[in-house]
Amino acid sequence: VLGGFRVVLSDRYLRNIALFMLLLNCINSTGEYLLSRTVELHADALLAAGTITDAGRWIGGFYGNFYAWVNGVGIAIQLFLVARIFRYLGVGGATRVLPAIAMIGYGVLAFVPVFAVIRLFKIIENSVNYSLQNTARHALILPCDAEQKYAGKTTIDTFFWRLGDLAHAGIVFAGVHWLSAAPAQFAAFNAVLAIGWWLLATRIGAEHRARTAAVRGQPDS
Repeated sequence: VLGGFRVVLSDRYLRNIALFMLLLNCINSTGEYLLSRTVELHADALLAAGTITDAGRWIGGFYGNFYAWVNGVGIAIQLFLVARIFRYLGVGGATRVLPAIAMIGYGVLAFVPVFAVIRLFKIIENSVNYSLQNTARHALILPCDAEQKYAGKTTIDTFFWRLGDLAHAGIVFAGVHWLSAAPAQFAAFNAVLAIGWWLLATRIGAEHRARTAAVRGQPDS
């Protein structure tokens, strides 16, 4: 375990990937809270209006439909878009796609926290995360040496990923109990985090190109 931390913390490229994964999980998990809170508020409004008679059943139906769309769109992206995005944008460009979506999407939700818009955005975000982003994050490790690929990646995928969960929990706790934040404010905070996430992805992409060129024995371009 300590060896994995040593590998990650001693290499700037791996440190950046670890931070990237932390932000990915933190932003996405905070978005999941934003969605669940909005769904609860929408169900309460429908119940008060007499449109539905059972909020719990409606919420269950919503999530069944929501994840059906996420899985369907994710499969379509994996089958028809991922290879093309990698071909034209490279690994670095593919890594920046989800942060760009997060910047735009959460920026819009900060001003238009409407139920239908949140649902649509989260379908897009989760679909891209499960398909393109999941492929890109594994590809980032390819130009690393064996110790970095195994000990380093394992540490990133376990400790730093779960550290993102802890950061998300802290954000939600502070937002709910200390700041009484509304969904729009959570979206605005996520948009700010996404800007830093995108800048970090740009740096990681440049380092990936340099490492790949070095492995191939070619000058970086």
